[in-house]
Order: sequence, then structure tokens, then C-alpha cells
Amino acid sequence: MTGIGVAEIRRLASRLVDEGWHPDCVFSSPFRRARETAQALLAATSVHHVIAYLAELEPEHDPADLERALAGHIEGADHILLVTHVPLVNRLARRWCNSDEPISTGHLLEIQFDGAPGKGLGKLVESIEP
Repeated sequence: MTGIGVAEIRRLASRLVDEGWHPDCVFSSPFRRARETAQALLAATSVHHVIAYLAELEPEHDPADLERALAGHIEGADHILLVTHVPLVNRLARRWCNSDEPISTGHLLEIQFDGAPGKGLGKLVESIEP
């Protein structure tokens, strides 16, 4: 992760701490940049969770693959953190929220669901740019 990336994570973490953010579970792509991002964000927010690494969060995967991978792991969770990559995050926002908003590296999306993530079941609440 670059120095700019670390600074962006710290700014985001400060905002999330001020908002009382605390995910119930954390999932990341196994790719190095995503792992480092997840670890840095948790450290900067003093959130202590084991990060589960999912191949389905790698950039070339299909959103439906991720939905199947998450099934059974997020029951009862109110807030989950997914750390993934462009272009997958764009496909997830399109599938879950019908959103064509362009999403670049470093974006944080807050998506609200009434149940498990699925096609057309999400509401894009907020998009935070780095």
C-alpha cells in the first residue's frame, strides 16, 4: 500500500470511528492490496476481528459467486465489511443496488439490505470517496 493509500485509510478510519462504526464480520480478497487495506482499516479503527479471506472477492469473480460464499457466514450480522477490487465492486453495486455510479479504488460504499445480499435487494446509502 502506498503512503497515499495509508493516509486515505486513516482519514476514512477517523470518520468511521466518529460515526461509531463497528462491523460484525470482515471479509477480504486474498490479494495483497485488499489484505493490507482491511488490516490497516481495522487497526486504525481499533476493531478486532479475524479477517476471512474469500477468493470470491477477487476482481474477476461474479457477484452471484460472492452471494453463495457469504451465505451462512453473515446470518445475524448487522454490518459486514467487504474489501474487494474494481471492477468487482462496480458489478456488485450494479447487481445489488441497480447503481451505475462509477466506483474507483479507495471508495467505501454503504449498502443496506433487509436480509442477505442479492440481486436488486440493496439500497446504496452512501458512497465515500477517498
